[in-house]
Amino acid sequence: MLAPGLRVVRGPDWCWDDQDGGEGSVGTVCKVGIPLVVQWDNGIRGNYRFGYMRKYDLRVIDNAQIGILHPYTVCDTCKVQGIKGLRYSCIECHNLDLCYKCYHGDTHNLKHAFKRFDVASSIGIELPSRENQRKQILYGIFVEAKVVRGVNWEWGNQDGGPGQIGRVIDIKEWNDESYRSIATVHWFSGSTYMYRVGYKGICDIQAVEPSSGGSYYPDHLPILDQQMEDEMFGTSLNGTLSFDIEDEVQVSAFLKQIQEKPQGHESLNPETTEYRGTDRRDKAQSGSRNNRRPLQPNSLSNQPVPLRKTHNFVVGDLVTLINNADLVKSLQRGHGEWTDAMRNYLGKWGKVMKIYSNGDLGVKLDGQPWTLNPKCVRIMPENDGELAHNQSPGLQLYHRFNFLTNEESSSSKAILEPCIPKPTHEDRSEVVQDRVKDDPTSSGKDEQSSSERIRYLESKIAEIEESHMCNICMEKKRNIIFLCGHGTCNRCADTLKKCHMCRKTITKRIRIY
Repeated sequence: MLAPGLRVVRGPDWCWDDQDGGEGSVGTVCKVGIPLVVQWDNGIRGNYRFGYMRKYDLRVIDNAQIGILHPYTVCDTCKVQGIKGLRYSCIECHNLDLCYKCYHGDTHNLKHAFKRFDVASSIGIELPSRENQRKQILYGIFVEAKVVRGVNWEWGNQDGGPGQIGRVIDIKEWNDESYRSIATVHWFSGSTYMYRVGYKGICDIQAVEPSSGGSYYPDHLPILDQQMEDEMFGTSLNGTLSFDIEDEVQVSAFLKQIQEKPQGHESLNPETTEYRGTDRRDKAQSGSRNNRRPLQPNSLSNQPVPLRKTHNFVVGDLVTLINNADLVKSLQRGHGEWTDAMRNYLGKWGKVMKIYSNGDLGVKLDGQPWTLNPKCVRIMPENDGELAHNQSPGLQLYHRFNFLTNEESSSSKAILEPCIPKPTHEDRSEVVQDRVKDDPTSSGKDEQSSSERIRYLESKIAEIEESHMCNICMEKKRNIIFLCGHGTCNRCADTLKKCHMCRKTITKRIRIY
């Protein structure tokens, strides 16, 4: 479901003031990458997080623009045949379905709970009833909005010339490949034409006076994240998930759903409840061991991916390329491919710089960027690589601190060596303990658990990474400051005339390092 054309609103981790035009304002995903680019209906364009540092800036208000269709379902309120976009199905009433407009428009009993189906192959996400839930008015390019030519305008003077205003008189579909993505505009100069608003992520017009598109329940919308593609492409044609041996998964079901015994599958083993809803890294395995439980994927949960593959990587993770040339060759087919030069990087450590929409990783190893199949690398906290072998979690995090403060180093040795007077091997654990004792949340007692220390170090790593990164590209360090107090990296600063945060005109750029 992650594709250019999605219509979005601000999400749970939004921290960009009214860059979008205010809560309830709608935008279009126009580029999928790291970060994600959104063109808001008010004309402002920005980059946003959809999983970076576990932050999610956006929710999906409508996915009909990318062709999502439930062909055999009728909305029981507006009677449209084939619900386009998000579908909501009542849990308490048999075979009762609503389109997204009717659901958020408060049709049917507000006390009834529903399931949301993001795509036709979803098995549904249970939602609470709408009664007493927070609502928000939707604003953007809808019928009666006043508009001018936008960022992708390529239609000459159809509108009567630059600055001319028109009124939206209809929103329609583009054949059968994109729905609610075309706006019919009557220009005050006298002409009437159709323009793209979401079709393949293109925005021909922008609003100068947005109109209301109704209301919506923010917490009943899907969060835009990198796992959304799995909902659309991670299932087989019959709607069941495909798993490989050794795939890592998360059991996220409700107890009553696991207890139901599907035909041809085992009933609930009492010990299985220990794993329900946890984030343990369990694997799809063959054979039998004490902790192996046969589970039927589609009977497990109300999640779009009930027994779902876990995504282990985020930008900034330290990883090592596995030291097996034949295996890497095999895994790289269709994922960046293999070159003989990669032999020199087997077993080397590096940093995840990008996560592509197909799940591939952009990894920098010894200063050299590579596109890798995620199965070709191991994340640092797992004791798979030479550095992590036989080291405590605290010492691994200590190395990660040094990596963050020596990012420009081109040598793997420089990455792994602390940039302080070198302690002996026996003293290194003491260095880590001394640093942890400075933890302001510590009780000062020697009995403080190592897990608390590790969590503190991890939180500090996250703070360091986020505070030093440009919040536009989220790839380079923020080294340019504007007079308004906000800043970016030097590359992004060169593209701006106004501050991306406060919209003040940039009169001076100050390089801080």
